[in-house]
Amino acid sequence: MRVTQAGFVPSQPHDKIRNIIASPLSPELWPLVDALDAALLATDATAGLSGRTLFGIDAGDGAIISQEPDFAARKVGDRYQLVLGGAPQHVTVSESDVPEVLAFAAAWWQAHRGDAWRLHETPEDISLILADIAEAFAVDKLDELPAVPETTAAPIGWIDNDHGRVTLGAGLRFGFFPAAVAAMLATLGAETTITPWASLVIHDLDESHAEAAIKALAPLGLIFDADSPWLRITACTGLPGCAKSKSHTHDDAVALMNSDNIPDGLVHFSGCDRRCGHPRVAHTEYLAVAEGEYLITHQR
Repeated sequence: MRVTQAGFVPSQPHDKIRNIIASPLSPELWPLVDALDAALLATDATAGLSGRTLFGIDAGDGAIISQEPDFAARKVGDRYQLVLGGAPQHVTVSESDVPEVLAFAAAWWQAHRGDAWRLHETPEDISLILADIAEAFAVDKLDELPAVPETTAAPIGWIDNDHGRVTLGAGLRFGFFPAAVAAMLATLGAETTITPWASLVIHDLDESHAEAAIKALAPLGLIFDADSPWLRITACTGLPGCAKSKSHTHDDAVALMNSDNIPDGLVHFSGCDRRCGHPRVAHTEYLAVAEGEYLITHQR
């Protein structure tokens, strides 16, 4: 209720589908995100989409494309390459057309998707969507698909900007932060964005404010050390927050973190077969079979 009163739910029917991610180190993309949100809200055709539908705006580094969004655009030169069903396409559009094109594609799919939740489940629809986009918008064709860098790590720590300014990347333990952190961020007053990797980015600080922010926020649990095990070990909600879980995944993950038996690479604790929140890259998975008991597998 308080979220609605604060103005964060401009349209209740659309709320579950306004899932838009953008390259966290690229504030210049924020106007595109706002315009895409407005385009989605402007039509009732998108309100019926699955709540798992994901939209993305990628600055070109591939970080957002790695999340396999259903409908996305990746900056290539002065244009944007379309990404549908997580797959880059041979089609580009102008920056000004990106919001309307993505909303058009989403509305098209909603009218044809049947029981499918994600666009990659109906790959035969992608060519049909592209054909209708080409009729409705000015598009260019790419002879070859530009290479997409493999970028999956969250930006963590001190990041130097131009003109002596600083951006801070901070990891969040299990994707949560306490109210005290929110209050501290509000006091700091800097633009702050949440990333798809259980972290946040605090933008455009001078060096003295960046140093003060780290000193104040690190004791509250934010992670500024890129080598912290907290960035390698993740977990679903687990018990008691999720009734489907078979174990207290957070407690079990912390127990592993405090042991000498942490596997190399990423580790994820799943409380049930749904495997919520698992990484999209290679990792060791602990799948709960009972309280405190796990099947350990290597996922790729």
